[in-house]
Amino acid sequence: MFVRKVAACLIVVLLSTSVLGCRNVEYKKTDEAQSSPSYTEKESMNGVFRYANWGDSTEAIVALEGKNYAIMDEAGIVYENIELLTYMTSVYYGFKNGEFNTGLYTITDVHTNQNLYIDDFRNINKALTEKYGEPFKDNEKWTRDLFGDDPGLALYYGDVEYLTVWTTDNLVVMHGLRADNFEIHHSIAYLDPNNTKETDTSGL
Repeated sequence: MFVRKVAACLIVVLLSTSVLGCRNVEYKKTDEAQSSPSYTEKESMNGVFRYANWGDSTEAIVALEGKNYAIMDEAGIVYENIELLTYMTSVYYGFKNGEFNTGLYTITDVHTNQNLYIDDFRNINKALTEKYGEPFKDNEKWTRDLFGDDPGLALYYGDVEYLTVWTTDNLVVMHGLRADNFEIHHSIAYLDPNNTKETDTSGL
């Protein structure tokens, strides 16, 4: 049940970044020259996700992260061009009842060789394991083996997907790599296990 719960959370989080652009949102432009912290600078961050802690308000997140957000509405805030390790990402802060309960890195690097996405996934998995310890779940799921000798091509066609999960007392970290309609999605979700609605995934 717990594995299905966190798997459902990742699906919801991945979809939320696309849905966000379809609602009434505020696109923020500012003349202030603000740079986002790099991974090494983030070592001083003591939140569960970057600077933020569960339950923080929108105003608190903006005060901590900065005013150079790309999108903001009642459900979330998006920051773009954030460096994580050696990768460029967009960062999503999600809210439930006005309280922060979901963080998401979406890796935005683009490769012409799809196998490099898998290399990226494994490199980030190594860094997350160093930080959070051995994962609760580490899954490589194949739906067919037509491109079994070329994992990158199999990823592109949606034949294989990757999911690794870490858990602590107050945090669930989900690192996923998959493709949908030949578009590859690579994300790291940070979830509050005490404030995330359980979704029935029995039909998935």
